[in-house]
Amino acid sequence: DTAQALQEVRAALPQFYGLYRALAQAFETVYSMLPLQAPTFELSTFPQQDRTNVQEALAVLRALHRWKAALSKREIAKTPDFPGNLLHWKILQEAQTSQHLWQEQLLPILNAIRHREWENLGAMQLGQLPEILLQSCAYLTKFAVQWQRIAESGLYPELTHELIFLDDQAQELFFRFWQDLEKTSSDALRWMVQTHQTLFSSINQDLLRISRHLRELARALDAVNQVGIASSRLARTSAGDIMFSLAQLAALIEPRDKPSARLQTWQEQYNQLLKQNNWQAFRQAVQELDALHPLSPWANELVSRDIDIFTAFSHQKW
Repeated sequence: DTAQALQEVRAALPQFYGLYRALAQAFETVYSMLPLQAPTFELSTFPQQDRTNVQEALAVLRALHRWKAALSKREIAKTPDFPGNLLHWKILQEAQTSQHLWQEQLLPILNAIRHREWENLGAMQLGQLPEILLQSCAYLTKFAVQWQRIAESGLYPELTHELIFLDDQAQELFFRFWQDLEKTSSDALRWMVQTHQTLFSSINQDLLRISRHLRELARALDAVNQVGIASSRLARTSAGDIMFSLAQLAALIEPRDKPSARLQTWQEQYNQLLKQNNWQAFRQAVQELDALHPLSPWANELVSRDIDIFTAFSHQKW
């Protein structure tokens, strides 16, 4: 009990109370996120009979500051080991345990999500991690599988609604996991989480962006599929919204080195439609659309009804 020990020092050695209080505060604030200047202590200013203990305490503080400095710079490989003769200190034991949890379990999962390594995420041995994180990962794994179905089966309302549900669940659970970590009783782990705030924030923001673009995609898909409005401005605007949302989602979901070839083809075919400046060329471009292209039903309705969008809507830019 630090408070009790300080009271005993104050009663027995009042002239040294200020020194011991400063030493205790150095331990209490070692994980502070405030830019505090590390205090310096002169061993000779402490009572002779206690200098061995004080020297050990100062060595623990130095070890913690070196450890923190390495982790703050993301230099995990250069993180110094704590001296073996100090490992009986609980504060160092907690730091070791937190570092192992962070490096061996939490960080690999966070990096897999951040870099969209969905297959790796599904194959990971998640160990004794919080259930709330395991649930979030399970939803993300299901989400990645459902996303692939777009290229395999095409885009339809039920699939977009399923994707919205899975992403919303994953994001809500991930955010709660993040908040729980920031309230953990482990000072060392809480400091690690706060130090890597940008990593947690970027993952959470990406999941929120995915949700927003999915909802925009669902609204546009519902609009463009309405019967009898193929020639309307709403349908043409919604067609563009569908392709824009798909591009944004692909950039947020697909691994950078493994983009969906089919989605890329759809974007290229849409660009070809945009390049046409007469009805005959547009009809030909529609015939070349992939059978599963999300704009195929709308474009084919225009062709089947022979709605020449270049003359019927000459005052509106296609």
